[in-house]
Amino acid sequence: MSPIGDINEGQARELQPVIKDYGQEAAVATVERALAQQRRIYDALGAGVLAAALLYDLGRGERLRHELRQYAN
Repeated sequence: MSPIGDINEGQARELQPVIKDYGQEAAVATVERALAQQRRIYDALGAGVLAAALLYDLGRGERLRHELRQYAN
């Protein structure tokens, strides 16, 4: 596990320019900011929006719920 948690190969490649130009601390800070933003979005959605998505399209709603859970607090 890295200092910023588990990241996949694609995410690591995207961070390479940040690491090269600004250093590892900047890469960690970039990921922290992105995760904080994702948490705010997740928190703002609320259960009502997710419930409506599940009722409208169960398969798509379940996929979205799975993705959102990755960013839950």
